[in-house]
Amino acid sequence: MSSAAQFDKDFYLQNNLDVAISISQGFFTSALQHFTLFGGKELRSPNALFDSAYYATRNSDVLEAVGSGAIGNVFEHFQQHGETESRAPSSTYASFDSTAYLAANPDVEAAITAGSFTSALDHFIAFGQSESREGSGVTIAPVTGETFTLTNGANTGAGFQGTANADTFDGSLNTNGTQTLTTLDSLDGGAGTDTLSAVFNTAGTVAATLTNIENVLFSSSAAVTLDLINSPSVVSVNSSGSTAAMTVNNIPSTATTVTITNTNQNHTLDYLNSAVTGTTDTAAVNVANVSAGALTVDNSIETLSITSSTNANTIASVAGNYGTLNILGDSDLTITAGDADAELIDASAFTGSLTVNTNNTAATTVTGGAGNDSITATGGSALVETISGGAGNDTVTFSANLAITDVVDGGDGTDTLAGVSANLVGLTSASTNVSNFETVRVTDALGANMTVANVQAGLTTVRLDAGGTARTITHEAGTKAIDLRAAVTTSLTVTDTGTATTDVLTITNNAAATDIFATANLAVNGFETVTYNGSGSGNAASQDFGTIALATDTGGTDTINFIGSNAISTTGAITADVIDASGLTGLGLTMGAAATDASTITGSAAIDTLVADSNSGTAISGGAGNDIITGGTGNDTLNGGDGNDTITVSTGSDIVSGGAGDDIISMAAGSISSGDAIDGGDGTDTLNLSTIAAIGAAAGQRLSNFERLDLDMATLAGDVTIDLASLINNSAFDRITIGDTNDNVVTVSNVLDAFSDLRLDGSDTTNNDSEAIVTRLVDTSTNSMTLTINGGETFKTLTMANEETINIASDAATAATITTLNAGDLTTLNLTGSGNVIITNAIGAASSLATVDASGLSAAATVNGSNSSSAITFTAGSGIATFTGGVASDTITGGGAADILTGGAGGDTISGGAGTDTINGGAGNDTLTGGAGADNFVISSAGTTNQITVTDMAVSATGTNDVVQWSLNGGGAIVDGQGIGEGAGALVVTEYDGTATANNAAGSSLIKATALSYNSSADLLTAINNANITVDGGQTGFANNANILATFYDVDGGFASVGTLSSAISAAAGVFNSQVTYTETGRLTMSSATYANLDADNFAFIA
Repeated sequence: MSSAAQFDKDFYLQNNLDVAISISQGFFTSALQHFTLFGGKELRSPNALFDSAYYATRNSDVLEAVGSGAIGNVFEHFQQHGETESRAPSSTYASFDSTAYLAANPDVEAAITAGSFTSALDHFIAFGQSESREGSGVTIAPVTGETFTLTNGANTGAGFQGTANADTFDGSLNTNGTQTLTTLDSLDGGAGTDTLSAVFNTAGTVAATLTNIENVLFSSSAAVTLDLINSPSVVSVNSSGSTAAMTVNNIPSTATTVTITNTNQNHTLDYLNSAVTGTTDTAAVNVANVSAGALTVDNSIETLSITSSTNANTIASVAGNYGTLNILGDSDLTITAGDADAELIDASAFTGSLTVNTNNTAATTVTGGAGNDSITATGGSALVETISGGAGNDTVTFSANLAITDVVDGGDGTDTLAGVSANLVGLTSASTNVSNFETVRVTDALGANMTVANVQAGLTTVRLDAGGTARTITHEAGTKAIDLRAAVTTSLTVTDTGTATTDVLTITNNAAATDIFATANLAVNGFETVTYNGSGSGNAASQDFGTIALATDTGGTDTINFIGSNAISTTGAITADVIDASGLTGLGLTMGAAATDASTITGSAAIDTLVADSNSGTAISGGAGNDIITGGTGNDTLNGGDGNDTITVSTGSDIVSGGAGDDIISMAAGSISSGDAIDGGDGTDTLNLSTIAAIGAAAGQRLSNFERLDLDMATLAGDVTIDLASLINNSAFDRITIGDTNDNVVTVSNVLDAFSDLRLDGSDTTNNDSEAIVTRLVDTSTNSMTLTINGGETFKTLTMANEETINIASDAATAATITTLNAGDLTTLNLTGSGNVIITNAIGAASSLATVDASGLSAAATVNGSNSSSAITFTAGSGIATFTGGVASDTITGGGAADILTGGAGGDTISGGAGTDTINGGAGNDTLTGGAGADNFVISSAGTTNQITVTDMAVSATGTNDVVQWSLNGGGAIVDGQGIGEGAGALVVTEYDGTATANNAAGSSLIKATALSYNSSADLLTAINNANITVDGGQTGFANNANILATFYDVDGGFASVGTLSSAISAAAGVFNSQVTYTETGRLTMSSATYANLDADNFAFIA
């Protein structure tokens, strides 16, 4: 009872001086004797909290009972009945609301149930008002007592005598960190509800004498035993924030409330022997913010009540010799280790979630509460467990030995019964002791087939924690579920026992980052609607099936729905009437084989691969995403939906729509019939003809809304013509792609004027045999086409006879090669891209070719314009350019690479640019400019009237040197000589180098003369032709040579004349016996200083 129900002699004497006088005169032996005989009836108050006059006037029934002699006085009524009935002892407590107080403080209600308090008022007066608990409805101005601070000596005597109010004894560590509460201390709280707070940091036992102190609050950092053998008044013990194991011995009463808060340490509770002499002793322990630690209670306790409050609490283990364990409170509680003591665990009044393990060797009863409880039974096989989950979504787990004799009730909520495969499969239909569960959970691998109704009728879900190998689960009819937490091996078959056609099955992947089926097969029999949720948890994991086969009850239609965030794929067929992947939210569905029996297939918003039934007609809708859709041989309806879809159409009368996006619809030309309706839809769509055949007008009308034509000729059987005029609704293609033709000729005719984008697909590099002809519907004078070459195949022949402008583009890694390009109307050829472009042969019939622009090409280019009769302007790019001009006067400009530039018959102007170029003017009076680099100038028309002018011959004693190469019939001789004088007369070659340089054939010679100062080339030639030339030393080095190379410098003209000498030659003396004949074939523009460095190294004969 509270202090309001206890007689306080000190208060009584202090407030009744006449009583003190009467005692001193010997009329009474004590204050209590006076109160019992007279004071109570005189409505004198027995303590500071009980107002006798107030109680009597507010409780007339009590006053009448006193008057009739049924009870001695009103205070006696309060002690025996009033506090239990929550009658207010004074006006201070008149507004006390016991209902609200209990609702706000569930631990108080639990303590009352456990017998620790008689009523809500009892608790509030004793503790609640000093703890500032909510819900009482009472506002009390606290009467604070004194604070007594303990020292590190013996704390005893008058200095530690409390007052009549709520005193506090402070046993904190002193300033030196020394523990102040010791066994030597003797503290007296006096009247009021007094509290001792202590801090321990020294291991050992503390057995202080505590008189009239009701509350003990302590915290310890060392292993301490607090012995209350000398503390009979303690009604509340609180261990808060302890960081070391604590033991409390000789707790004076089982009514003493023990509270453990803010700790993870072990606590041991031992009661005074006299307090636990009966067979129904009950101890109460409150826990709050406890995260670990074991709780051990006196072996004499028969019933232990644990109240969990504030936050979720965890106790490592609970031990003792109790038979009953009551769980109270409103905060979640976990008792980690198995409980081997309680034969009854009762959490029926508990509103939190309980996790508990019963491991008793005797039959045990466990009752859950209102929360989501987890109850595990690990008892022996002979035991009978009686377990009730109560309200909430509970889980009851048998780690072993679940038998038909066990009584297990899930209670309200969605409950789960868990056990090992052997136990669950071993249950028979005769078992009726399992009830009110919604889910059965197999905690190990399913070792045999399971009939779910044998566990309990009405179960809706089977959960497999460890999968199983080739197992069958038989459900009842209705709406059922399979919950998979691990991979299935080989196959899983789910069937039902009913015949209705409205059954629903949901299979859910609840594993973490796991491919549940991993190509295992799924078979479902008897369920008409099957949903597979592949989401799982953790990292994404594709859900890969082998085959999926659904079979309905008679008259049903089976549907497979795929939902969730993970991708779904199959290696084999899906057998179902309806296949629906629209519920996939992440990746899509990939069907590895044709569907079976499918009338409808619906894709997801992601990328899907959908394959129709190979025989019967299927309606496929791809949805959003770049889908791949394949039709069958039936009359299919294929709709790509949004996204850039690829749709393959087979035979049959098909209705096809690409939908939005840039779609590709592929089909054999021979399969297009008047029964088809093939619509590209919105976007830039491509019609891909995988086999080529002529398309008739009737079939052509069935094609619409295509912007591109792709001719993939892998199965072309012979030459074929695609007449775009027959494609009435699609004649205005803006792109046509031609692939490998297998040495057959594909002709695309009647191309409209607006068409300009032709693609050559050279990805099939095994055959260099593609041949194609493209012709216009109307041949105008401004036709232009862009030719893009992909891949590395060499195209054998390409004929584009109607194009005035052809733009060739290639970014392929391997050379884009056209062996023969026939382009009769061609005037302009532009080359662009980063891949090599090679046109091997002279462009056929291109007599009007006037411009070849490769400036936009960063790789090599080879173009032969020799069939052109127009003057060609050629511009190289940054790669190596190999170009041959035509018969007119071409302008050829190289780039920065080592170009090979060849003029034709006209007077060409050729500039090599940077790089080591090879420049051949060909016939005609050409002007050659090497540019930077050591260039090679090729002169191949000696003896004709044509003249080659080299504008920038680079000659130096060291460094870069250009070379002029002579291509003369019969070879030639080069003599290196000096000293030809002016005018007529004999010229004796005074210096002769009979050995060749690296650039000259052995024995070749060069005659080199300087100091000629005529004003014109005509004067120069006259002087040379009138000269007699001999060679000293009897040399015969140029005997029998048809050509002798000579160079003469015209100081007036600023050039070196280069030509050949010819005359009768004396084999014996190496003497020209008559006037020489000098034929000039080229002029090298240079200064006299540069000419001085000119020698035989700058000339060469070539074949």
